[in-house]
Amino acid sequence: MQSFNAFEPGLLIPQLSADVEFYPFDSNTYLVKHGLLGHQLRVSKAIMQVLELVDGERPIQTIATQMSVQLKSAVSSQLVFDMLYKGRLSQCGIVLSEQTVASKKADAYIWAKIILLKAHQIDKLCDWLAPLFRPKFFYALFMLLLVYLLTLILSQSIDIAKFAHWKFGPSMALYFYGIFILSTLLHEIGHAAACRHFNVRHGHIGLGMYLLAPVFFADVSDAWRVSKYKRLVIDLAGIFMELLFYSLISVVYFCIDNQLVLQLILLRLIGTTANLNPFLRFDGYWALCDLTNEPNLRTKSNALFQQTLTWLFSSTKSPLKTTRDYLMVTYASVSWFVIIFFIASSLLYNSGAIMYAPHHLVRLIERIIQNWDTITITSIWQSITQLLLPLLFYYMLIRLLTPLVIRFWKRLQHRKLHYMRTRY
Repeated sequence: MQSFNAFEPGLLIPQLSADVEFYPFDSNTYLVKHGLLGHQLRVSKAIMQVLELVDGERPIQTIATQMSVQLKSAVSSQLVFDMLYKGRLSQCGIVLSEQTVASKKADAYIWAKIILLKAHQIDKLCDWLAPLFRPKFFYALFMLLLVYLLTLILSQSIDIAKFAHWKFGPSMALYFYGIFILSTLLHEIGHAAACRHFNVRHGHIGLGMYLLAPVFFADVSDAWRVSKYKRLVIDLAGIFMELLFYSLISVVYFCIDNQLVLQLILLRLIGTTANLNPFLRFDGYWALCDLTNEPNLRTKSNALFQQTLTWLFSSTKSPLKTTRDYLMVTYASVSWFVIIFFIASSLLYNSGAIMYAPHHLVRLIERIIQNWDTITITSIWQSITQLLLPLLFYYMLIRLLTPLVIRFWKRLQHRKLHYMRTRY
């Protein structure tokens, strides 16, 4: 790569990475992805026009001249230089520069990852399942399975009170966690199989930690190359596979007439429904990202929400111009309201549980180890609820304070730098 110090901006010959891929995203933007490092950017038509002129031979001055002709407006060499080298294009390795670019950490919100199934190990299964995700057939069967399971549960007399006192012994644990592991694995395989149907590369399936709890995950980041309606099928494919799995399990109920089967299906359906939560990075969040055509919905909505607050309390210009802007601000507002309300109500009504959460965690572990055969679903649930809310409180508090701390630290560093410059 040529040194920036050796040339004037107009004489520099830019080069794109050999691993760059381009996809149309919508009518106004494109997706630019670094296939090796995993970085991807959403760029405008104008930036895409510039990138199409970068061939490793044209200097920036020539690119600026040709852009001026295409846009019928003067484009300076400095503007093209800044566009290529002073933004995300060089930071993500799309345009080669002097800086070292690290690989993107896929699903950075999931930590302590362990790969369970390599992509090639599930290719044949995905090929077999792929026909299920033809959109018309997929949505029809999705609704049919959902209606069938709800009808089955509502038509049967499920004695929840009786189920709550089942002994949580080895056999009960085997049933519950066996269904849980199979359904969640099928959930992730569903995402991968849907990718396969739309000719999109899928990655590995693994296990990691999210919100202090273990979760399965599938790498389907390449799905952004297809239309939002196809991405929506990929988003819902995991829930679809769970519904299909529960429907097959229900056949066991009719064969052995054991209500425990229905009770376990009901518990798992509750967990499946939780996946539609749009405020956490579950399937519901990604579906909302696709419906709004915004890959970074949380970041963009929070930024727009901050601009709106600035507008409301100062004389700046309103950032809300389209219906989509209002929807994104509403999403961010509700999200922050839920966080602040939960933190405030927890401090007001549940301060004791927050303070003694570490003690309750130790007690729960001791009870599981020492009294395994006598533990009931009720006692386990009570212990979990004692811990779940305090741990969720700490998570939301950290999420609320982290941006404020980072902003304060940056301002402190800026003032320190300003002081050093004025002093010396």
